[in-house]
Amino acid sequence: MKELFGHSAATGKFKTTTVLEVSKGSYGVVKTEGELWHEQRQFLIRTLINFGFGKPTMEPLILADVQEAIDWMKNDMDEYGTVEVFNMYKADVSNVLWCIVSGEGERQSIDDHTFSLLTDSFIDSMQYSVKSGLFFLSWLKTIAPESSGYNNLVKTTDDLHQYIRNVFDKHRETFTPGSSRDVIDCYLEQLDNATDPKSTFFGVNGEKNSVASIVEVFEAGLVTSSHTLNWLTLYLTHNQHVQTKLHEEIDRVVGQNRDPSLLDKPKMPYIQKH
Repeated sequence: MKELFGHSAATGKFKTTTVLEVSKGSYGVVKTEGELWHEQRQFLIRTLINFGFGKPTMEPLILADVQEAIDWMKNDMDEYGTVEVFNMYKADVSNVLWCIVSGEGERQSIDDHTFSLLTDSFIDSMQYSVKSGLFFLSWLKTIAPESSGYNNLVKTTDDLHQYIRNVFDKHRETFTPGSSRDVIDCYLEQLDNATDPKSTFFGVNGEKNSVASIVEVFEAGLVTSSHTLNWLTLYLTHNQHVQTKLHEEIDRVVGQNRDPSLLDKPKMPYIQKH
């Protein structure tokens, strides 16, 4: 697989009109190819890394949401006796991504459901389009736009794209060239400096590529991470002996008086293995 995808001939993407509806055309990274894909992908990866994605500098952001998740679980246990962990994980993962993309000053409260409701609706419409066959058979939108889920897919993607465009507009009001605060500021600077019509950041198409790329960050990162955490929780629930050993290793290495850190990872072979 690595050898195959190392060839430029294998970088093309599966595209139907349904798939392209998510990015409002061939924009962004996930649904593009060639020079457009290369330029947008390189910029997005470099910018995400510069703002801490995958680095230890993300640790304080994650720990803040871990504490919020613990409070959430305690409150739900006290009030309902159960905890719906999947929604909790989605909120936490979304928040971490949002802080990187739009800055810590834009950190969303776990009780602020505006963005989470938009992403939930978007994800649900995507999943339904797969179940109905619309994702693969785009012609279903012409004969059954409602029952195939096409109308809902259009609405949820429109809403999400408009929300991100509004965030871009809000950032532009306080944006200072040369002093980017987050990923969106970097996109704004790139858009403002694009003078070559051949650039994928130039003009209206540049703006569409930027918005589509931000949407794709959440599209690609939100469901995968939250589902992984969800299945991990389910696995531990059904394998109490594993949970016990994990807890013992955490107590031995981290103790109970501080937060865990990535620096602890090399000393925790059982957790790394599982």
